[in-house]
Amino acid sequence: MEKIILHALVVIITINFLSNAHGDNQNLKWFSKTTNIYVLHYTENNSGLVDELASYIDKGIETIEKYFGEPFVKKFHVYVFPSRQSLEKQWSKDWGIQNFKSECWMVASGVANRLDLLSPAAWKTEACEHNSENNEHVQKLITHELVHVYHGQHNPVPDFAGMDDLGWFVEGIAVLVSGQLDSTRTNQLIEAKEQNKLPAHLKNAWSGKYRYTVCGSIADFIARKYGRKVVLHLLECSNEEQVMKLLETNEAELLSDWTHGIVLH
Repeated sequence: MEKIILHALVVIITINFLSNAHGDNQNLKWFSKTTNIYVLHYTENNSGLVDELASYIDKGIETIEKYFGEPFVKKFHVYVFPSRQSLEKQWSKDWGIQNFKSECWMVASGVANRLDLLSPAAWKTEACEHNSENNEHVQKLITHELVHVYHGQHNPVPDFAGMDDLGWFVEGIAVLVSGQLDSTRTNQLIEAKEQNKLPAHLKNAWSGKYRYTVCGSIADFIARKYGRKVVLHLLECSNEEQVMKLLETNEAELLSDWTHGIVLH
């Protein structure tokens, strides 16, 4: 299940955008708003959200480019799906999973050339753990997915296919840059340490109750120790061996240093 979840969040897919731009949603009538960095696609019932969503996207792009000091490499597309059913049709097509059914908390996904989003207007009835009325929450979620887009554009594997061993970094850097590593998650990290729930291996970091917190914290530790320029280069890594070589360390040493840096109350 965790592997499927990772695929859902990071979108382990290969998109042929020209032929499968809308998956099995050919019955939907799409409108678009074009900027110099992205094209925002939406259906008529979400036309009233366009300016608000564009604002979230613009702010997310600004946050990401400021953090890394480098712009997005190329233009990408954002699709706002009016219902979970329409989003699931897209994911079923992209992931090659017939009649895929998503978990209620899955509302978005991102790869190098595309971000798919369940319209916030549908969250109240078709999603859980997400509050569309909380602007900060919506902003961080969209920024999180935009980090995946940015990451994919800097990686030799733009859809992250076969990169399960780096799930901790793919998700961790998105949590960190989006600002989701807040005081609540910091307290969760201390709780995880007190309960001996910290991972003994990086492959286990992206699993369980504390996965977002743990992965975000590891990414934060790396950024603080090595600097953002190194983190930018880490975006180019497609396996854990490359990461360790760039950091001139190993898994055991990295986890040990990170764990010892967690201060208990």
